[in-house]
Amino acid sequence: MKQTIRGLEISPRQTGKTTRMVTKARELLDGGITVRFVCSKGMKACFKRLLPGATVLDDGEGLPPGDDPDLGVWFYDEFESLKSAVLRPNAYYASSPRFMRMLGQPPGDDMLLQLLEANGGCFERIYWAFDVTEYLREVRLAYTPEEFRRLYLGEFLR
Repeated sequence: MKQTIRGLEISPRQTGKTTRMVTKARELLDGGITVRFVCSKGMKACFKRLLPGATVLDDGEGLPPGDDPDLGVWFYDEFESLKSAVLRPNAYYASSPRFMRMLGQPPGDDMLLQLLEANGGCFERIYWAFDVTEYLREVRLAYTPEEFRRLYLGEFLR
């Protein structure tokens, strides 16, 4: 059975993915909905300040005893880097791609491909809202073509 997720964003670095997730989480909190926000280790305190009332978890950290994981809406920030990201119905996921995949390969243990399959192949990709031409010219020189496509164009399929 396919699960339906609420949101899947796979965008380049520094395009506001986390800001958009925090904004959506705040909207849900303001509506009285339970929010669980999973982030990279070391970022918990920052997100607790940004999301008062949410359950914020470091990567790999479990819910407090007695807390039902099926309640509320989950958010996974930079899910490609999280070891504890799992496929959950009605969750939000955002990340920059960590590596390139071969088009047509089965999902297996690949969270990004599992999410794509669960979401019917649909995802959102957002670029910068301002001119970054000069910046992209500079970083293009520092990375291989594949790294540049992945990190600065948000591509993940070959």
